[in-house]
Amino acid sequence: MGAGFKCIKVTFIIFNIVFWLLGIAVFAIGLTIQLSYDGYVQLLDRYSAFTPAILCLIAGSLMILLGFIGCCGAFMESRCMLIFYFFVIVVVFLLEIVAGILSFVKRREISGVIKKRLQDNVRFEYGGDGSQNPGEYGKVWDAFQHDFECCGVNSYLDWYNVKAWPNQTWVPDSCCQEVIKNCGKTTNLQDWHLDGCYDSFINVLNDHLLVISFCGVIIGVVQLFMMGAAVALFCAVHNRETKSRTV
Repeated sequence: MGAGFKCIKVTFIIFNIVFWLLGIAVFAIGLTIQLSYDGYVQLLDRYSAFTPAILCLIAGSLMILLGFIGCCGAFMESRCMLIFYFFVIVVVFLLEIVAGILSFVKRREISGVIKKRLQDNVRFEYGGDGSQNPGEYGKVWDAFQHDFECCGVNSYLDWYNVKAWPNQTWVPDSCCQEVIKNCGKTTNLQDWHLDGCYDSFINVLNDHLLVISFCGVIIGVVQLFMMGAAVALFCAVHNRETKSRTV
């Protein structure tokens, strides 16, 4: 009984250390994405809390906490902590499955929401005259269009007759192939990037979601082993306490 109990306990602790290290890795990935692309996700405004970077930061923090609780429960041989740990792991695992299913089923609806939000940014929230004082969202749009060599959401036509310049067929200077002041007010389309930024924006999100999906599969497999190990350790602790009381 002693050797078997020790083996189960050590195995459980190893799983939690691995889970804890994975949590640090996921948190680091989220932090890297957040620092690299923080400006771009501001374009989603109230939906920015559900970006891949934020999800990674939340998931990583939760994994670090659960790994710590699991190790404490094993060292203290506390059945209460192990029950709580197992319950939280199961709930998180089920939520991951539900989130994955909903993301797949609602992917077109989510894509439509993102596109509409970006179009609203262009139409109503870009400031200035295309060359200066673009405002908070305008600065992000200028950076994105410059970095990805694109213009507007679907195309450069999205910038025509926007709130910032009604009745004008202008684009921001950031749409120009060579950025010169007021180059967006010319009528020579050869000077502009004509393709929209939506595909580039979605590609950025998809690249991050691919990383999250890969991490999610690994985490899910580890969670299954952790649930089994938690049940085994709980039963071992229970049997050990029962046996000690009968002696």
